[in-house]
Amino acid sequence: MVNGVQVKQRWCSTCRVYRPLRSKHCSYCDRCVFRFDHHCTWLGNCVGIGNYRSFLLLVMTATLFFGHSSLITLKVARQCLREASDASVVRRLFVANAGKFLYVAYASLMCLAFSILMLYHLIIMACNLTTNEHVRDYYMERNPFDITCVENYRQVLCSPYGRTYRVSFAGAGAGSAGGGGAAAAAAADSAREVE
Repeated sequence: MVNGVQVKQRWCSTCRVYRPLRSKHCSYCDRCVFRFDHHCTWLGNCVGIGNYRSFLLLVMTATLFFGHSSLITLKVARQCLREASDASVVRRLFVANAGKFLYVAYASLMCLAFSILMLYHLIIMACNLTTNEHVRDYYMERNPFDITCVENYRQVLCSPYGRTYRVSFAGAGAGSAGGGGAAAAAAADSAREVE
C-alpha cells in the first residue's frame, strides 16, 4: 500500500527480481530502471531517477540555446539588411544571408519544440508522474504518489532519491499460524516512512 492505494509489485522475468515500485525493464538497455521515465534515443540511455534532473537541465539549456541563437542571428541578418539602401542590393543580401534566415527558422522551431517538451515535463512533474506512467495511464483511479503540486516538485527536483511516500507491506498478518508476537512485530516494523 502506498498512501492508502494498493500498488502491485511486479516480477521482472528478465532480471529475475521483484522490481521496485515505479521501475520498468527497458528492452533497449536490458535492465530494470528505477522510476523509469523513458528511453531517450537521442541520449542512447534510459531516463530514470538517477539522471532525470540532468535530462531536464539538458532540455532547458537546449531551449535557451536555440532561442538565444535565433535572436542573435536574426539581429545580425537585420543589421546587414538595414545597411543596404537599393532594392537590388537588398535582394543580393537576402541571397547572401539565406543561411542565416534558414538558421533563424530552424532554431525557432527547435526552441518551440524544446519549450513544449519542457512544459510537458513540468506538467507531469506537478502530478508526480513519469512519462511512462502518463502515456500508459497506470493510475486509473488515483495516483498514489501525488501529494501536492509544491511537494511533487520538491520531491522530483530536491529530494535525494525522490521518495517521500508511505509504504506498508501487506501479507504479514499478526494472526498467522506459528508467528504470534514475531509476526505482529514484523508487521509493525514493515509500515515505515521511506525517505
